[in-house]
Amino acid sequence: MSRIRLLSETVASQVAAGEVVERPASVVKELIENSIDAGARKIDTVIRRGGISLVRVIDDGCGMDRDDALLSLERHATSKIRSAADLQAVATLGFRGEALPSITSVSRFRLTTRERDAVAGTEIVVNGGKIDVVRDGGEAPGTQVEVRSLFYNLPARRNFFAPKIRKVATSNIRSICRRSAIHRLAFRYCGTTACYSNYRLLRRWAIESETLWY
Repeated sequence: MSRIRLLSETVASQVAAGEVVERPASVVKELIENSIDAGARKIDTVIRRGGISLVRVIDDGCGMDRDDALLSLERHATSKIRSAADLQAVATLGFRGEALPSITSVSRFRLTTRERDAVAGTEIVVNGGKIDVVRDGGEAPGTQVEVRSLFYNLPARRNFFAPKIRKVATSNIRSICRRSAIHRLAFRYCGTTACYSNYRLLRRWAIESETLWY
């Protein structure tokens, strides 16, 4: 009897997610980079309990139509490259097309998006990698991604994030948001104990060395 078996799609997705979504800060980083690549000039980020309970990233980027929104949840679907030659001239922060499908497989996920000239947007709800709802949405132009109950279907991983670890996770997320706030036009972060924007932070950080953040 063969000892080697093909993994189910669900298990394979969770394994792949572990390579991309190591911690809540990984989620925030991927979502913010997507927003920047979408041409966003304003990015709002909200977290709760170190990102385990909630990560929400809202931008005013180009948005997506329904077909692209659904396709963005497929593994290795990307607008950043078309051929192997494009890999030599990647000018975006992300290009592999793995972030969203990896995040959806280990969370309760909600995506709402609308192009600037569109009458209606699209709302997609995904639980554990399975699409539950696809419907018209009425959000402002841009994209909003909401990630709740991160690692809810991986109890051992979720239990690792005890209160002390959540404090570290929050600190890691703040660091990522600070780096993004430095060079974005309008960036706002809100967490359990802090809320700030780059309008206040830029004055404070302008005299600090770039090596502190990069």
